[in-house]
Amino acid sequence: MTDPLLSPFSVTGVYFLKYTQEYDYFYTGAETEVQQRYYFRPSLISGLGIPTPNLRTKGTYRLHGEFFSGLNIPNRTVVLTIPVLGDIQDKRAEIYDWFSQDPVTFHKTYYDMYLEFNTGKRVLSKKVVLSGITETLHEPLAQFLNVTFFCPDPLWYGTTLHSVTKTYTYAGPPDTVIDEDFTVPVVGTGMVYPRFIVIGSLDQFSIENTDTDQFFGPLDLALGPGEMVTINTDPTVTAFGVYSDTASPDNLLRYAQTPNLSLWLDPGFPNNHISYDGFITVGTATVTIEWFDAYIGV
Repeated sequence: MTDPLLSPFSVTGVYFLKYTQEYDYFYTGAETEVQQRYYFRPSLISGLGIPTPNLRTKGTYRLHGEFFSGLNIPNRTVVLTIPVLGDIQDKRAEIYDWFSQDPVTFHKTYYDMYLEFNTGKRVLSKKVVLSGITETLHEPLAQFLNVTFFCPDPLWYGTTLHSVTKTYTYAGPPDTVIDEDFTVPVVGTGMVYPRFIVIGSLDQFSIENTDTDQFFGPLDLALGPGEMVTINTDPTVTAFGVYSDTASPDNLLRYAQTPNLSLWLDPGFPNNHISYDGFITVGTATVTIEWFDAYIGV
């Protein structure tokens, strides 16, 4: 997808998907069920652009001004203005009912908002929350609902899952060394948190983004033939890694020699270079990197 900031576009439609069970960031379908879809054709949308950053500063005694200590992009609020034909109160009740949060399933019901462009492209905002509905009446007959959504994640994401895969073969003894770079093209304006999937007999593997100098590993974990490790770098997930041997804990950070998992793809580099190191102990091993493009605004 080309960056919407760099090409003329208009939003032709907005729809929502309601998910139940566990939220599936990479849409594998293994744990997530799409329950319903709700479609809007708004006449006006606000809140799609780049939010004003939160600037963090620190002052000290007898200092004029303050020290700059960092900034971050806050959450966004999107307002859809939709025309209503018929009873406006019935329409309001219908929207509230569809987006209602059942206290019993609150932690397992999610809504993703999708924008459709006249270019045929789509982007989405994850886990949005309906925060309010107001009415606007224009004489003599025009009536509108302003539907407001809270978006905890300010980024928009492309809907195409990108991936790069390489396969390595044991050529020992001794163990075969892997020391190779992946070239990962990054399109967009937001930081991307990729997922790494390793299948096969690989030991002491580590990951490094040589453009950002971020490093993770090596993992003190020897995989057997056919075993799989999945490493999620997204800081919002609860389990950063899953090992196919279910007898082992899900959080792979306990196996890592680095204290935390801080690794992303930087859009400031047209291509990010990911170095992957390790040892193949038998057979073959496959390494895959998966990611979605991200955008600060559209």
